[in-house]
Amino acid sequence: MNISIVSGWLPVVIEVLAVLTLVFAVDWRGGRWRRQLGFGVPIAVLASLITGLVLWLGSRVSGGTPWWPLAWGAVLVLAVVVAVVGWSGAGRGRRIVSVVAVVLAVAVVLGAVNARSDTFPTVGRLVTDEPEHLVDLPGIIAIREEVARTGMLPKEGVVVTVTIPPTVSHFATRPAYVYLPPACCPVSRAVRPTGPRTVTPTPRRTSSPPTTRASPRSSSCPTRTGSTPWTPSA
Repeated sequence: MNISIVSGWLPVVIEVLAVLTLVFAVDWRGGRWRRQLGFGVPIAVLASLITGLVLWLGSRVSGGTPWWPLAWGAVLVLAVVVAVVGWSGAGRGRRIVSVVAVVLAVAVVLGAVNARSDTFPTVGRLVTDEPEHLVDLPGIIAIREEVARTGMLPKEGVVVTVTIPPTVSHFATRPAYVYLPPACCPVSRAVRPTGPRTVTPTPRRTSSPPTTRASPRSSSCPTRTGSTPWTPSA
C-alpha cells in the first residue's frame, strides 16, 4: 500500500477527525465544558511549553524544534483532560467519542513526529518489516541492463537481502538488508570513434654529428724530478 502517511489526503483526514471528535467530546450542554476547558487548556499549553523547552535545552531535535508536533501534543493533552473530567455523568456515546478523540490525537502526534523523521513514509511500510525498494537478483540485473541501454543511472537506490553466515557465533541469523545507491550500476564512459581519424605526422628531429673536443696539447717540457732544477741545454 503506497498511501503516504506524511503528506497527502490521509494525514489531513485524520487531523480533521481528531478535531471534530474533540469538539463533540466536550459537554457543551451539561455545563461541564467549563471544567473541561478550564483545566484542559492551561494544562495542554503548559505541557507543550515544557516539552519544547526540554527539547530545545537538550538539543534532541536537529535543526530546531518544529511547532506542529508541539501543537498537536497540546491537542492530545486537552483530549485526555476532556475525557477524564467529563467521564463521570457522561453517556455511552460521549465516552466513546472521548476515547476516539484521544486515539486520533495520539495518531496525529505520532504522524507529526514521523513526518519529521520520515521513518514510515507509507502505510505499507508501517504494516510490514520489509524496507522500501526491495529487489531481488533478477531485479538488479534488469536495472543494470536498463542502465547499459539508456546510459542513465536510476533516480533511487535499491535494497537487497544478503545472508551473513554465522561462522563465529553459530547463531541462526536473519537476512540482512543492504542499500545499493544508484552508482552501483556504473555507466560505461568509453568513447568510440565515429569517423576517420586524421593523424598529423610529427616532424623528426635531425641529430647533429657528434662533436669531438680537442685534447689539450701535451707539454714538451720535461718535468722536474727530484730536487735538481732543470736547465735548458744550449
